[in-house]
Amino acid sequence: MERLSRRAPPGCALAAAALVLGASGCAGSLEAGLRDAKLELDGGRRACAFARVELLRRAHLDDASRERAFHRAFDLVFLGRPPVGAERADGKLPQRPAAALLAALPEAHGPARRQALEAAAQAQPNDGEILFLLAAEVQEAPDLARAEALFVRAAELARANAMVQAWTARFFLKAVSKPRQALDYYYRAYFLDPDYYETEFVEARLARMIPRSELDACR
Repeated sequence: MERLSRRAPPGCALAAAALVLGASGCAGSLEAGLRDAKLELDGGRRACAFARVELLRRAHLDDASRERAFHRAFDLVFLGRPPVGAERADGKLPQRPAAALLAALPEAHGPARRQALEAAAQAQPNDGEILFLLAAEVQEAPDLARAEALFVRAAELARANAMVQAWTARFFLKAVSKPRQALDYYYRAYFLDPDYYETEFVEARLARMIPRSELDACR
């Protein structure tokens, strides 16, 4: 998925982060700053990691080449791989095993789509994307209790999928009003793709949801 580019003003949490981190938030080389953020994340200081990454990301929004440089460095430091969309040695994008099955699904919500997804989930119970799509369909039923269990299982199986993490977060935030759980999944989505958008940019949701006390602890 192509990343979205935008010029966004800092939210209250980011303004606070800039005051907390000061010049050190963007000091030194880009990769060095991202490595510092990754150390914060690995140490369980998610708010500090978010603040450092977001300040660096915003500092590179003034030019398309600088923005691309940020994403290349982010993917290498945080994900240990080339940027999203990188091709294989044969020049083709990698395909998921279930790609053909997913492409054949009925597009509209309803019994036919749910039946197809139920069958697919039985055939491939460890495919997080299939379970995620089934969860969304069950939510439409609506069966929120089963949908929640499916979203949680899908997010565990597809921990490297920003889409699954972000929309699982949105389910917890909007459908069942569990913001603490939503925050966990929004963090997961952000540290996979800082530009991810569900119906709002994930960084904007985090900027509002992170407690100020967690940013104060970054001093």
